[in-house]
Amino acid sequence: MLVNLPDNFILTIDPVMEFMLGGADNIQVENPDTGIYLTNTHNFNHLVANYTGNANAISINDDLDHKWGESLRNPPGDDADKDVWREYHELNQRMWASRLPDYGVCDNYEQFLERVAKPLIDSDRQFFVSFTRVYKAAQPESGGWRWHKWGEYCGDYDNSNEYLYDSPDAEVIYCYHVHELING
Repeated sequence: MLVNLPDNFILTIDPVMEFMLGGADNIQVENPDTGIYLTNTHNFNHLVANYTGNANAISINDDLDHKWGESLRNPPGDDADKDVWREYHELNQRMWASRLPDYGVCDNYEQFLERVAKPLIDSDRQFFVSFTRVYKAAQPESGGWRWHKWGEYCGDYDNSNEYLYDSPDAEVIYCYHVHELING
């Protein structure tokens, strides 16, 4: 299910992030819908989790897909029976196919809710999602934000170009990251 962060959660300002954003006053967080946070940093998890030793910070899991794929990277020993390994591999492939969405790109948060969030909403676990705006106007003519580096795209814009700058119709897109609330 999607949930808001607890009312008493404390934004823990990571000193490196504060420097990169030009000061704590430049950090923006909006909560337009349950479990949805629009922010100007790709590291929202650093604002709410115990990254800087804040005893009042909440615990989150922001690496949902890591657990699903771990067994694929650690196959049975060399003397394992090939049929056992094949069955093991097929099981893991099914697990990957049914995994929870953990990060990606969309045109807006409403689109994420319509097209991606169902497994999160239907789950008994508690999740919140951070969205970071990426503006085409802020991109350099050479290099910049690349479509394939940020996860699956669920939007409607033409993302066939390598860079956002070269995309004809996208003026702003959102990178999302799903976080699991462990306590709160």
